[in-house]
Amino acid sequence: MFLMYFLNYLLGIASVILAALVADKPFPVANSSVLYKGLATALSAVTGMVAFINPERIGERYQRAFRVLSVEITRFRGDKK
Repeated sequence: MFLMYFLNYLLGIASVILAALVADKPFPVANSSVLYKGLATALSAVTGMVAFINPERIGERYQRAFRVLSVEITRFRGDKK
């Protein structure tokens, strides 16, 4: 369990750093197009892995949000004020 959380946070941090590097291009490189293409590829791979680390947890969050929303809609519709 701890390994999954660690992996999730590690990949999440890596995706944020790679996104910043690809978007900002903070340092000039002689063959920069190849470097930044590689960084963009790494970014897409890391971001994809983050989505597949704990899909059941993401699904559970969506289900909880749907239930809360359903209860609030029912409450709103039933309010006679």
